[in-house]
Amino acid sequence: MSAKTSDALFANVAFTDNRQNTGGKGGQGKPSDTKFNQEQQKQTTGQNQFGSRGAVRGAHTGGFESKVCFHCKEPGHFRRKFPKILSASVSVPAKGCCKVCSEDYTVSKKCGHDFDPSETAAGETDKSSLLLCEGTLNGNPVEVMLDTGCTTCGVRKSLVLQSQMTGEICHCRQFNGEIVELPVALVDLDTPYFVGKVSACVIENPISDVILGRIPGAKLDQADIAAAVQTRAQKIKDQRPFRPLLTARAPKLDIGPTEIAKLQEADATLSLSFERAANGTSVNGQTFVMKDGLLYRSNSQASTTQLVVPKPLRESVLIAVHDGIFGGHMGSHSTFKRLHPYFYWPGYWKETHQYCQTCDKCQRTVPRGKIPRVPLQPLPVIETPFQRVGIDLVGPIQPVSDTGYRYILTLVDYASRYPEAVPLKRIDTESVAEALMGIFSRLGIPGEILSDQGSQFTSELFQAVMKLLSVHQIHSTPYHAQTNGLVERFNGTLKTMLKRLMTDKPKDWDRYLPAALFAYREIPQTATGYSPFELMFGRTPRGPSCVLFETWTGSDGSSEPKIVHQFVTDLKETLSEMMTLAQENLIDSAGKAKGRYDKRSKPRSLVVGDEVLVLLPSDNSKLLLKWKGPFKVVQKKGVCDYVIELARGQEKMFHINMLKKYERRAQGDKQNSTAVSVIMGSVLEPDEDVQNIDVRVVPTMQTETVEDVHYNPDLEPERLEQVKSVINKHAKIMTDLPGTVHTIQHSVRNGDIVVNQRQYPMPFDTEKVIEDEVKKMLDLGIIEPSQSPYSSPIVLVKKPDGSVRFCIDFRGLNKVTIFDSEPIPDPESLFVSLRDKNFFTKIDLAKGYWQIPLDPQDKHKTSFRTSQGLFQFLKMPFGLATAPSSFARMMRQLKLAECGSVSFFDDILVSSVGWEEHLKSLDKLLTRLGEFGLTARPTKVEVGFQEIEFLGHMIGMGKMRPVDKKVTKILKLETPRTKRQVRALVGLAGYYRRYIPGFSQLMVPLTELTKKNKPAKVQWTDQCETAFQTVKQRLSEQPAVALPDFDRPFTVRTDASGTGIAGVLMQTDDEGHIHPVMYASRKLLDRETRYSAIERECLALVWAIDKFSRYLTGRYFVVETDHRPLTYLQRSKTTNSRLMRWALALQEYQFSVMPICGTDNLEADILSRLG
Repeated sequence: MSAKTSDALFANVAFTDNRQNTGGKGGQGKPSDTKFNQEQQKQTTGQNQFGSRGAVRGAHTGGFESKVCFHCKEPGHFRRKFPKILSASVSVPAKGCCKVCSEDYTVSKKCGHDFDPSETAAGETDKSSLLLCEGTLNGNPVEVMLDTGCTTCGVRKSLVLQSQMTGEICHCRQFNGEIVELPVALVDLDTPYFVGKVSACVIENPISDVILGRIPGAKLDQADIAAAVQTRAQKIKDQRPFRPLLTARAPKLDIGPTEIAKLQEADATLSLSFERAANGTSVNGQTFVMKDGLLYRSNSQASTTQLVVPKPLRESVLIAVHDGIFGGHMGSHSTFKRLHPYFYWPGYWKETHQYCQTCDKCQRTVPRGKIPRVPLQPLPVIETPFQRVGIDLVGPIQPVSDTGYRYILTLVDYASRYPEAVPLKRIDTESVAEALMGIFSRLGIPGEILSDQGSQFTSELFQAVMKLLSVHQIHSTPYHAQTNGLVERFNGTLKTMLKRLMTDKPKDWDRYLPAALFAYREIPQTATGYSPFELMFGRTPRGPSCVLFETWTGSDGSSEPKIVHQFVTDLKETLSEMMTLAQENLIDSAGKAKGRYDKRSKPRSLVVGDEVLVLLPSDNSKLLLKWKGPFKVVQKKGVCDYVIELARGQEKMFHINMLKKYERRAQGDKQNSTAVSVIMGSVLEPDEDVQNIDVRVVPTMQTETVEDVHYNPDLEPERLEQVKSVINKHAKIMTDLPGTVHTIQHSVRNGDIVVNQRQYPMPFDTEKVIEDEVKKMLDLGIIEPSQSPYSSPIVLVKKPDGSVRFCIDFRGLNKVTIFDSEPIPDPESLFVSLRDKNFFTKIDLAKGYWQIPLDPQDKHKTSFRTSQGLFQFLKMPFGLATAPSSFARMMRQLKLAECGSVSFFDDILVSSVGWEEHLKSLDKLLTRLGEFGLTARPTKVEVGFQEIEFLGHMIGMGKMRPVDKKVTKILKLETPRTKRQVRALVGLAGYYRRYIPGFSQLMVPLTELTKKNKPAKVQWTDQCETAFQTVKQRLSEQPAVALPDFDRPFTVRTDASGTGIAGVLMQTDDEGHIHPVMYASRKLLDRETRYSAIERECLALVWAIDKFSRYLTGRYFVVETDHRPLTYLQRSKTTNSRLMRWALALQEYQFSVMPICGTDNLEADILSRLG
């Protein structure tokens, strides 16, 4: 430090406010020359007041020269002494210091001369580096200097009035530690940083008129001080070498025109292009030309010349335009636009599209919104309160309540929407289970509990509690809260209500919880139309509105008193009616919600074995989701859920909306591939730049096309063209080749019991048939070679058209298979729905069973052996015990009722009243079949008929009759000679028993021949011949019955004879004609033949009503009988216990008995007496 700088700094005074009222003037201390010389010596040795810290630091590091500047990185000095920094920076005084001059202060030099340091300091100080501003002192303008290191205020003595002197003395500490005494004055100060009266130290000759330090009320802006320190991490970062960016492989730039020309000539895929270049052929303005030895494609319309890229260089082009640093991983269309003006090769759009679709980075970074959500699958409507409840946890809630609660357990009933909420201090399993037990003790134990997969709900303890209570647990898939959406929406509503209620007392939120629950329970729900309280308890709650109404009107709100029995009855009826209406409203609301949701949805499905990306939380934040994978699909659960094999073999179930199919790029050399015609199916995820391309694949084995569809020859030409356009629109699904449905897989659950049966001996002439069937199934992808320990024998079954159906005898496997309880369609209910239909179209699925894939885990169970080896099915084969259930389940997924259709297994019937409605229903059905991947056999499609064969009956014009072909076959039957032939006759004729009055009595002689004690070769009697010929005669008369019309009343006629009982279900048309709907009869049992007449008549009545109960239950009908005593059965007392039991059995029906003459009851009378 130079002498001038030392003098100037020493001339300043550092002082602190340590005032005391001495009552007089204080003296001013003056340092001695000796002390000044000592301070000068300290500066020379580096131990002065300003450099002591630096000197110590230098001692530790080996001297001043070993220091490194943090500013210029040069050794030998610190950053604070860097010249440019010293000249440019603002001097920031140290805390507790203020630059003022001392009075009468002189220094003696070694040469003997004295000088005033203040004069030197004043002359050398650069005021531009000080913090100065303008202000007023006692109304006079002054210069104000800000000193953040000063703890008081100083003013120039010449600016202070004598009257402002207070007589106080202020002791101030200078830079060198010496104490000086200064007088104090009370002055008026007005500056940008302080306004008002202030007690200030009076200084004779300060550096500025006013020195403003840190005094009470002053607002001083602190200067920003940079910490000139370099951390170890910063130093390591500075020493780290430069790292280049990671980019895709660079294209091959070391290839010149000569090499490209050679590669073009050697590329077999460009042979046609070279041929067109030689011939000069032009197609759509596009020609191939040779230029400088290279092959180009020229487009005269677009004025572009494209280099034809040989196969080895095509990947380099795609890398440059898509993966490169300037490629940007754009979509297929944008990438193609970048490539198209310069390059061409055969199929370059397809390869570009496939390359972009299989890009790993593009697949992993696609936004979640670009993956279409699947159509909504509504939850089933729950009919009984507390049959299913949903539970969830809310929290942690801030602030914690005064009682220590920080969580809420919520529960909502799916039938009534009745909510419950319990505050919790902890959310461990014990606390949750205890809270649930409290709810169950008030409302009952539910049948099912739906929750997420939180550890509280999946722990062994919780499962044990649920098992003890016989409660079935249902878990939603991870990250798919929509499954339990009812509870999630309630959670949001409850939190909003609590937030508004606890505004004044946020720590009492748990005390507001009951009030919030009452408010929610009282309001009618939009979905049900009723409040949760009404649906749960059957009455309207007495809430604040009710109380206010009663107060203002003076009403007590009470109703008339009721006896207990009446109250219970009325309550049950009220609850039943409300629940019925609520279910209807729920179904309607769910349908509307599904319609809105499905507008932006698209059906998607995956196949077991597919690779997928899963949307999971990122490693850095649980709130940020990213695509991870790829993982493998190992199982399908339900319609939209899939089990995914994650890392380390862990399996977890996800909703398909959280999954995205991963397209893996094909590897290896494809130059030696063979071109074959195949049918490929894949689900391509949408891309904003993808064009819709319709590729028609010519099948190699298809024998039927859309041209083979049968149309009603009586259709008008205009209608025929309309319906043909609809069928041709869906020509893709019109084929005899089976499709593959993607919404279901057939599973064989047998407990892993291996079934291995030997093959039955087969005739040698069937070997060729078996070989052909195996080859055909291999080509169709129905079977594959197997190494399974299972084996079932082959059975060949001839079909009516003469062809052979290849079947497997799975009886051994069926014995150990777990039964599937999926209901099978009821033909009777299908016929009823066709009463008023005028137009019909029948569609038969192509090999329906083969359109359902097998679960890959169960394929080996369907293996069978042939002379060609062991094979197993990939599609569901005929003969499995649970195959009908899986097929019925798949048909229900189609929701045919929305398409105006019904089905019985693979037979689908579209029916409608009007023609325009029929066209819309047919188009909707075919669209849905295509979406599911199903195909229809064209030769079995019959379109636009007004009477059509369905399930062996002719349906149309409100009637049903036997099929002429089957009747002709029965008429041509010869007299049976064996018991087996008699069984075939009884079974064939029995299919049409509903058209034959008294069929059971009529067939008694023939059914007697089929008993076990009868010989295999039957003894044909005259009674048998009579029954045989009578059946033929009745069918030859073309009998018909009317399809039931539920808008008209039914009439039942019954009669009994000594051998049988019978009944006829009838209806009357608009013209008063009576038409039979169904005939029914049976012969009497041995004990029943000994009944009295009235007992037999009553038995016929009870049996007939029970037989027709599906049509009569819940409706008023009339029973007509020629036995008058039956009219008194309902209203008279009887001592016959049997009649009394029958009378009680008929109490649930609403009917009246009307006697008629025996001549009017001809049908029932004949039925009971035949045979």
